[in-house]
Amino acid sequence: MPAANRRWALVLLLAGSFALALVGAAAAQDGTADEPPPGESDRVTILELVWAGGPIGWAIIAGSLAAAGLVIEHFMSLKAEQLIPEDTVAQIDALLSQRQFAEAIELCKGDPSPVARIVAAGLAEVRHGYDEVVAGMEEAGQEENIRLTQKIGYLALIGTMAPMAGLLGTVTGMIRSFNRIAQSPVTNAASLAGGIREALVTTCLGLIVAIPTLFFYNFFQNRVTRLTLQMGSVCEELVRRFKPVKVKGKTDT
Repeated sequence: MPAANRRWALVLLLAGSFALALVGAAAAQDGTADEPPPGESDRVTILELVWAGGPIGWAIIAGSLAAAGLVIEHFMSLKAEQLIPEDTVAQIDALLSQRQFAEAIELCKGDPSPVARIVAAGLAEVRHGYDEVVAGMEEAGQEENIRLTQKIGYLALIGTMAPMAGLLGTVTGMIRSFNRIAQSPVTNAASLAGGIREALVTTCLGLIVAIPTLFFYNFFQNRVTRLTLQMGSVCEELVRRFKPVKVKGKTDT
């Protein structure tokens, strides 16, 4: 299994394990999410706040763990050493200098880096001239950009859904509180506190998850743009040597 696939499998395994544990903990509440955890202290801990959020709060926390795993994976994979390895570029450059196109294509096909796939797409059109080589690389470069953009898109999804889930918790918490008012002729603050607390906690959790998640999404989006431009520059430099030959052929004709 390639290293990238192993990283993804590890991230998904960790996120899935945490999500299952959180769902199990939420299910163990048996509908008592509005009851505060046992204890006589007036000090509210983070765990108590999360617990007060009920199943929706735990779902938001599960999303935050998945986002954290994605951020770690993106820091490991979205860097020049992974997308534009210097050894691969040097080997391709050496083969192209000797006009060993078949060997260069084989090298690119055996390398998992995006820059190798872009160069391979261009070299496949080398017999048709420089313009076709550039067109092939541009098309492959667009595909790689789309692939990387889709990869970081999960962060945008989590960052968008987290406050929506928090809003859902807010609505359900307020509905629970108003139901108690409607069902009880005499109500007190303690009986309404659970629903109101859940409404406020889920909103807070949704924003706490969404703000850093969307920050990292924009951070990695800028990184993808920069690395895509860098890949295009490297690939163009590798095939630039073929341009004078093409221009000379046009001049002679």
